[in-house]
Amino acid sequence: MKTSQENKCPPTTNDVHGISEAPIVSLYNPEDEAIANQCLFTNILAFPYPTKWISFWVSDKAVDSYRRFHFRKLPNNIHQLVEGLDEENPFVWLTTHPDDNEPELKVELSAYPAVACYWYTQQIYEYMSTQVRLTRVDYIGNHQYWQEVPSLNTRYLLAFRKFTISVITTQAEDKAELLVTYDGLSYVLKYSLMKLTEIFKLDTKMVGKVVFKKQIEPYKHLGEEATSQPDKIYPVLTREMTAVIPIEFPFNHEKLKLTMTYHYITDFYHQFLGTEGFLRIIPHRKTWNMVSEDQQSLLKNRSRDLMFGGHHLNDNIYQGIVNQGPAIVSPCPHIKIFMIYHQQDDGKAKLLKDFVTGKKGFVKLGQVTRRPLVYMDELDIVFNDSVPITEQLEPRIRMMEMEAETDYFAFYLSPFQKTSPNPEERRVYYQVKELLLGRYILSQTIDSHKFQEKNFGLSIVNIGMAMVAKLGGIPWQLGQQPVQELIIGFGASRIKRKGMPYLGSSFCFDNRGSFQEFDCWPADAEWALHGTLAKAIKSYRKQNPNVERVVIHYYKELSRKDFKRIDELIDDLDADIPVIVVRINTTFSQSELVLNPVHPEKLPMNGNYVRLKYHQYLLHINDNEEGTKACGKAPMPLKLSFQSNRAGLMDDPDLIERLMRQVYEFSLLHWRSVRQPRLPVTVEYPQMMAQIFPWFRGEVMPEAGRKRLWFL
Repeated sequence: MKTSQENKCPPTTNDVHGISEAPIVSLYNPEDEAIANQCLFTNILAFPYPTKWISFWVSDKAVDSYRRFHFRKLPNNIHQLVEGLDEENPFVWLTTHPDDNEPELKVELSAYPAVACYWYTQQIYEYMSTQVRLTRVDYIGNHQYWQEVPSLNTRYLLAFRKFTISVITTQAEDKAELLVTYDGLSYVLKYSLMKLTEIFKLDTKMVGKVVFKKQIEPYKHLGEEATSQPDKIYPVLTREMTAVIPIEFPFNHEKLKLTMTYHYITDFYHQFLGTEGFLRIIPHRKTWNMVSEDQQSLLKNRSRDLMFGGHHLNDNIYQGIVNQGPAIVSPCPHIKIFMIYHQQDDGKAKLLKDFVTGKKGFVKLGQVTRRPLVYMDELDIVFNDSVPITEQLEPRIRMMEMEAETDYFAFYLSPFQKTSPNPEERRVYYQVKELLLGRYILSQTIDSHKFQEKNFGLSIVNIGMAMVAKLGGIPWQLGQQPVQELIIGFGASRIKRKGMPYLGSSFCFDNRGSFQEFDCWPADAEWALHGTLAKAIKSYRKQNPNVERVVIHYYKELSRKDFKRIDELIDDLDADIPVIVVRINTTFSQSELVLNPVHPEKLPMNGNYVRLKYHQYLLHINDNEEGTKACGKAPMPLKLSFQSNRAGLMDDPDLIERLMRQVYEFSLLHWRSVRQPRLPVTVEYPQMMAQIFPWFRGEVMPEAGRKRLWFL
């Protein structure tokens, strides 16, 4: 095994943050030579953490520009400055600016890391606010800096790239660190709120964040000074606003997301953080922290072999599904298809019919589904603008005569887009699905505005594989032997008009893609997690009495209260089963990054995972198998953390590797595209449901919606 010096990687701290929250189990396998050849670095800058006494001014009352602290985070003499501090009245507020009306508190920074973090953050903010055009401070005190991008400005919009500089301090180290993150693009309207309401009749309920005096603030939290000057308030663009303002919402579909994030952070560093002015405040080392070898591991099995029809293995989804067909065809041999469309789209409907019946296109739909598809012209539903669409469709669908032992599938040419800024159009888009599900009719929605003959032939394969899954088949399975574990996934989505997040769930019995049930409810329904878990365990134990463990893929970390209720549930079921929760960040990690300097797109190897801190990791799922060959895509890593109801269980490196592999496997089971998103379907599928279900009229998921993958 090469040492850090031999492979030219400088020695580093025990983890990416330089913080050891608990004893760390080494996950490094000396036999992994691939790891030894990866000299990875992070987006973190270290700087010395000197002994320094700093003065602060203390208030016993909340002040907007002050930072709140618990008295236990401060020197003991705080009790001499503020009377009556105890556990019932524990907070004081500090500022770095002298105030003759408040007592002065001197703090040795190296002894009080929370105060040091505040002080360094303030120093950075005061410097950076003179360097960038806009700044934002969120509710937990994170400082974000908005850098204008003139090349992306338009007639109506100013474009900004957003960066956050987070200070990380700890009493156990002699240094502090800066975590530098890129937070994406935002656009600020050049018209004031006053003009937007006058010219475009903009509904102020559409307004989220706004700019006032170079600060980004939530509109609903603006003070009296700002609200009395609407001509000096400039909204940050939201998608809903484009329904009334004549501009398109700028979507950024970046294939090389990790690579471009690296370039943006590097440019930000050179323009601001590497300058003499910044170095006087934060004397960092002028180099990014390296990742030590014992932080890295590589999945032992990174195979992408998938099993298609006839038990044929193929790592190319397109070739596998077209040449061998689905692993398991749809169970019903009788499938009838029809179309729903607007009368003005009659020409497009005829063209679409030619594609789905195989008269056009180089791949026939039946070639993918491996089932005969019977087109029923008499079932077609044509609507117009006379009355709302759902009012026209509902009686036709309700009165449709349907034969027994037959599956029905509708192709819906929608006049509306699912991303429409108009809430009414999105409601119609999804409620057509609901009407069809009520009769157990699965469907495929096609945007009539995007439907074109020249490129639709490429979509037939994607539609075909999704159709197989919607009708109860399995397009492909993993090539590995199934692991008999109960795996339950939860995903959430917040719909602005509903004002609350919705939670979707899915559970399956193994890693072969055998999904058993789906459901969706408001996320504040306390019974949701535990009720779904109880139902899944009971069903699983009927087939597998000796359950080894239950694995939950969740969109957030569970609280102690949740774990206590899970333990009570396990006791009630008389099942001595360990429960593991894998928290999966569904937005991918844009905070902690790990990059490979020798790869043209900065990608670590596929299957590489890096320990950030205790039980928290980054997992890289990408196309970098050879180390230095360009891939054409550079996805962000998945951020994972592990919890269990059994103490010490997550200290087993073999179990961690197995759970990582499980997440990796489920990222290969997206049955709606030959291009696989790098996110496990155990959280992606429930999240898709949670995005759609709040638009339904009913409060309960239709029966077909629980058993079929209708949302693909």
